[in-house]
Amino acid sequence: MKMATRLIMMAAGVLAIAGCGGFSSSEAKPAVAATRPAGPSGDSGYMAKTPVRADAPKENSAVDTALEWANKYSEATEKIAKLQQDNASLTEDLSKLRKESDALRTELAEAKRQLSEANTMLKDLDESLRNWKKDVLGYREEMREAQKAQMESLGKIMRMLSGEVVPASSTTQPAGTTNPASAPAATLPGKEIPK
Repeated sequence: MKMATRLIMMAAGVLAIAGCGGFSSSEAKPAVAATRPAGPSGDSGYMAKTPVRADAPKENSAVDTALEWANKYSEATEKIAKLQQDNASLTEDLSKLRKESDALRTELAEAKRQLSEANTMLKDLDESLRNWKKDVLGYREEMREAQKAQMESLGKIMRMLSGEVVPASSTTQPAGTTNPASAPAATLPGKEIPK
């Protein structure tokens, strides 16, 4: 209904602008047909000598102009409708992309938070590992010192039981052991060991 009303309004506007030139009181003159006299046979150039009158240019009537404008209007409305559809689809795509962007931003923030927590945990684990290494190395040193003290006390016990002092650095044997061939027989106070 709106389309028909617009077409009528456009036709009326076009008629008003055109001034109703198609309805003038002057009579239209018929176009003069071109006549060519028959040339003599064998003369092929007779067509070039004969003047030909072109028809006078046709004036567009108001109806033709109105139809032309109506066609242009319909083309324009089709273009507008197509552009509106394109705009609507682009707007829809943009809203989808914005939603995806928001979701990705949320995921990125979560990933950053998790990465930060993991980094903090790794730093704590590294520090714990370093402390453990220090403790183990310190424990090794403590074990060496304890073994050294144990060997010294064992050496003292052996000397007290044997009654002799065995030099620890004179032989290559470990401390607390004696070579039976070179060592004198050990005696306890009051008892003699048979040979």
